[in-house]
Amino acid sequence: MNIINIVNFIRSEEEYRTSKEELIETLENQVALVQKYNHPATFLFQHDAFTKPEWVKRVPRTENIEIGVWLELNRSLIERAGCEWKGLPERTWQYFSHIDLTCGYTPEERKRIIDIVMSDFKDVFGSYPKTVGSWIIDAVSLEYMREKYGVSASLNCKDQWLTDGYSLWGGYYNQAYYPCKNNMFCPAQTKDEQIDLPVFRMLGSDPVRQYDCALSEDNGQNVITLECYLHPKMDPRFGGSNEEWTRWFLDQMQKYDPLSFSYAQAGQENPFRWSGQKKGFTMQMRLFDELAREGKIKLMTVSDTADMYRSRYPMTPASVTEAETPENQHGVWYCCKNYRTYVYGDNDCARIKDLTLFDEDYKERYLTDNCKDSKAFYDNLHLVDSYRWGRENGRPSGIKFIKDGQEFEGKITVKTEKINDSAITLTLTSKTGEATVELTEGDITVKGCSMGWIFANNTMSQIALNDSSVTLVYNGFKREIPIHGTVDKDAGLIHPKDGYITLKLEKQHV
Repeated sequence: MNIINIVNFIRSEEEYRTSKEELIETLENQVALVQKYNHPATFLFQHDAFTKPEWVKRVPRTENIEIGVWLELNRSLIERAGCEWKGLPERTWQYFSHIDLTCGYTPEERKRIIDIVMSDFKDVFGSYPKTVGSWIIDAVSLEYMREKYGVSASLNCKDQWLTDGYSLWGGYYNQAYYPCKNNMFCPAQTKDEQIDLPVFRMLGSDPVRQYDCALSEDNGQNVITLECYLHPKMDPRFGGSNEEWTRWFLDQMQKYDPLSFSYAQAGQENPFRWSGQKKGFTMQMRLFDELAREGKIKLMTVSDTADMYRSRYPMTPASVTEAETPENQHGVWYCCKNYRTYVYGDNDCARIKDLTLFDEDYKERYLTDNCKDSKAFYDNLHLVDSYRWGRENGRPSGIKFIKDGQEFEGKITVKTEKINDSAITLTLTSKTGEATVELTEGDITVKGCSMGWIFANNTMSQIALNDSSVTLVYNGFKREIPIHGTVDKDAGLIHPKDGYITLKLEKQHV
């Protein structure tokens, strides 16, 4: 199943960038196009918008349209909850993490803010919202909304580094997951620690190009996503304003087996003026209509998608997001409740570019305290982090593949085969030879070659190869990963033993 959620998030106040008239113009045009095609869509209103009748009346209450909450916080809400306004005195809203997001407040303050939002929403709409989204919603707030108000779905920002001051790096890359009570960015490994609220990843990241997007001069990592607004600093060849790229993105969704379901969130926030998103938004609504009529995608509201998810998956399932660019860049994201990994091949080399462990005992930074400044950080345990580690001798860092002393190089072909509903095998072929990488919920098994780390500029993860394990210390948190293989500590390599290497990634809970 290939699912698209059209989600538009609505503010009524953003005076430093967009006028009220422009905010209304965008909302009205978004509604008109959604209605033209009768697309299911979710409109998430910020508190300042849904408490104003002139805004609410602009979105019809039909079977195909869901209205929920966009949980960014404006000044009137913050002060009404008895919290300090930390922004500029002349502003009513600012996007900085310690002002705008729930993690900027103490756990008790978050609950007071949520109580007001929920009470006011019920006064306007007659019931509590099913869907609450934001760039970041901390674990305390997610659990509180689920348990007290029955919220059934949430969304958070895609993986990105420093963009807009929000760093979410090392999460379940696409689709959705059940977060754990200690860390909203980490899937739970056990039922007892699970928040029964699926969180969907937003914005439709380019599965290959987004991970390696360079840092901009002034606003963190650049963006290649399904977002339909074309920012002047973005490359117009890529992203949701470009029809050729959008068709490629949607084609990749349909081309490969996702194990669970393929997913992307479309739509746009209304502060990006209609003049900047008209081309992309109009084109996407037309393409969605075309593909939905052909049965190639299914458009759903977020809450309906969450109901489907919960009925099928009592815990976070394994999923795959895969794509190949015209330039022979082939990327495969495999995610499950225990880890995520990104296997990559191009015309030069093959790598495991990312291998991040999920551990429900690894606590988010804002579980008991609040974010103190404009930058918020969410992460998990990075055993491989090619993006932040950088390059060495012109090639990416990460885990390399070696056969008979030679690294896999030249044109790499990647072939994926499904083993079962939670596992796949990748076959990597190069002029050096052939190897297979088997990905299951508990292990990564490599056959046909040796493997070794390229650390480049790594200063974040302390990694040590031992005789029968790999020791990882990340942000003061230690994990021991058992391995099956023969370790060459001096060379930093693991060779096959009995014909294979296995990294055992599932933590044993007692």
